[in-house]
Amino acid sequence: MLLKNGNKWESPAMRVCYLQNTLKSSRIGIIISKETGKAVIRNKLKRTVREYFREKIAHLKPHFDVLIKLKSKKAPILMKQFEETIGKWIKNLKK
Repeated sequence: MLLKNGNKWESPAMRVCYLQNTLKSSRIGIIISKETGKAVIRNKLKRTVREYFREKIAHLKPHFDVLIKLKSKKAPILMKQFEETIGKWIKNLKK
């Protein structure tokens, strides 16, 4: 439902799909391709994204369901772009 009915925001590093929910909290889903690296790298990226979500996005009101698909195949570059891109998305979301 989120992919069909949600709003989309895209950058070279990632695609973000989001939809307002009626719950008392925001939720996140993360998609990372196996091409990004081995499981250890992918899991580290997921942990980093979840922590960023908890700090920056989870407190936003209204609450959202958010799906983040990381597109880059190079993990170090990806994390540098991630914070910039999510920061731009949050500013866009607040408008």
